[in-house]
Amino acid sequence: MAYRSVQAVRLILSTDKEYRKGVHWLETLRLRRTRILTSGYKVIYSALQIIHRLLTIQSLETFVYEYSTTVKSVLEKYLDNMMCVHLFHCLRW
Repeated sequence: MAYRSVQAVRLILSTDKEYRKGVHWLETLRLRRTRILTSGYKVIYSALQIIHRLLTIQSLETFVYEYSTTVKSVLEKYLDNMMCVHLFHCLRW
């Protein structure tokens, strides 16, 4: 009789463990799905913003000026960062 109760307890514990694994797995999938959908919405929203900007630009000259200054500032920041990294790397040796 004691052996059966021990077996029953082990079965209950293993079943509970498998249930908890399943719940954890489903929750992980739900969170992944939410993250994927959210990032998809963000990409679509930013694409729509770009399209809106392109449609409302007064002239091609304004468009070229705006984006060239943006690219220039981004490249300057990147180069500054790379120079700092290179300088730090050279100073370490």
